[in-house]
Amino acid sequence: MKIAIVFPSFTGPYGAERLLLNLCSELIKMNNNVILFTPKYDQRCNSMIDPNLKIIETGYINIKNWDLSKLLEYFSIVKIIKHLSNGFDIINIHNYPTPLAVALAKKFKKINVPVVYQCNEPPRFLYDLSRETYERFNMPKRIAMNLFGNVLRKVDQWSLNYIDEIIAISKFIQNQIKKIYDRDSIFIMPGIENKNFNPNIDRNEIRKKYAKDDDFVILTCNKLHPRKKVDVLIRAIPYVIKKYEKIKIIITGDGIEREKLQNLIKELNVQDYIKVVGFISEEELPKYYAACDVFVFTAIREPQIGSPAEALASGKPVIAPNDGSPKETIIEGKTGFLYKPLDEKDLAKKIVWCIENRDYIKKMSKDCRKWVEENMTWEKMAKETIRVFKEAIKNV
Repeated sequence: MKIAIVFPSFTGPYGAERLLLNLCSELIKMNNNVILFTPKYDQRCNSMIDPNLKIIETGYINIKNWDLSKLLEYFSIVKIIKHLSNGFDIINIHNYPTPLAVALAKKFKKINVPVVYQCNEPPRFLYDLSRETYERFNMPKRIAMNLFGNVLRKVDQWSLNYIDEIIAISKFIQNQIKKIYDRDSIFIMPGIENKNFNPNIDRNEIRKKYAKDDDFVILTCNKLHPRKKVDVLIRAIPYVIKKYEKIKIIITGDGIEREKLQNLIKELNVQDYIKVVGFISEEELPKYYAACDVFVFTAIREPQIGSPAEALASGKPVIAPNDGSPKETIIEGKTGFLYKPLDEKDLAKKIVWCIENRDYIKKMSKDCRKWVEENMTWEKMAKETIRVFKEAIKNV
């Protein structure tokens, strides 16, 4: 099968990018010819690339520090239509605003290749998160949202008319798709890298670097973005250290929220307990999971459990909000614990319980690993995706 995959510009080796590249590798292993089209590829993702994957960068318009630069992403995506043709068996698009490219290709180039949309999440800044996003914007972005918000919603909904099938990566996203587009979708559990992330990795290197031998180590890995709510973990720590001071919190990742989070750490006077270590390479990241005792996830209404799943694959229990995709996948007391969303006091209680029951959480390691092996393999995801492709081709 000759597969065209369309992906918006890479931002780094994060959730959606990792999902895409691992899926490409599995599709290639299944003897498919896969060509990836993207306006901009990030070299930090090189370690995840299958050598047989052909990547075509179509060009990205970038004006540094220009507040309305996000609008230029549409022009970058639209340029991809010149590469799409009836020579493909299937077109698989990932993430907004890629539906616009295939909608224009189908309408004006008369392409009749079936299109399957891997919707990791709809453009929620136009829908359920529009108010939250607007309040975070500066004045030029607010003006742009007021001027173009309704137009972008209409364009997004129009482009979905040219999609043959939609894949959702969680039941939470299935519900979002139904609510926004009034379309049904097929739920396929995403895979996770469970070879590099595993319980047998040496934990001592990172622990020696950041903690003492008897410290309880907590890890969180995410893009440092307001949506990820990492501040909830930071705000929980003063409550934890009232009972236990022998803890270390490691925060990996980078993003626009980093300076604000570091200021919050200073404001709460918890610098001795929390380390913001920045971006960690794909090769080094498994050591960080190995070093922790538990993994904490803080984002609400999250479409997938990328970093929590890596923690589970590493044999680490996950403490996550009782909300979004974690609510679907974390089994209370078996693979982790759920706390009230955005409630730092309840999160602190869960952390304290884990500290007081270290032997119990160590015994959870096998169940964490087993759950991932049974539910989240790239091979399983790729096989289910191919079945959707074949069904879409048959129905054209």
